[in-house]
Amino acid sequence: MNSMSLENFASKIVDDIQESITHEVKRDAELALINAINKTVYEDKKQYTPTYNLLDAVEVSNVKIGNGRATFEVGINATKLIPMPKTPWFWDAHSSISHKPFQEGLVEVLDQGTQTPNPVYEHEPNKFFDKAFEDIEQNLIVTMAKSLRRKGWNVSIY
Repeated sequence: MNSMSLENFASKIVDDIQESITHEVKRDAELALINAINKTVYEDKKQYTPTYNLLDAVEVSNVKIGNGRATFEVGINATKLIPMPKTPWFWDAHSSISHKPFQEGLVEVLDQGTQTPNPVYEHEPNKFFDKAFEDIEQNLIVTMAKSLRRKGWNVSIY
């Protein structure tokens, strides 16, 4: 018969949950946003110079675990969007029409679309943050359960 003190049991489950969150859950949340961007921005669309820096800029930050809850933010670090010079076929990547850096604004325009009538261009919203959130909401509990099962816990989802 295996035995473990309640103190050791509590410590072990907390450690395993924290490890699952900081590795697998965090990774799957990041992949959810990467997949949403790929589907909504890059697949069959010519509205944005495809540098793919947007995918490299996805980050999970502000991970906090404690007091019975875990929180984190999944987003895009716009400073990782590297301005690129104009080519004969495309405008400057990650720059405004006046050739000024536009990384922060670009993320918003790609996700939310142009909000007011724009005399230069109109852009339909891609809503990649919303799509990623839906995926995260549906799948992260399964990711957590699988991770804990691999660590030897008997986990059921109802």
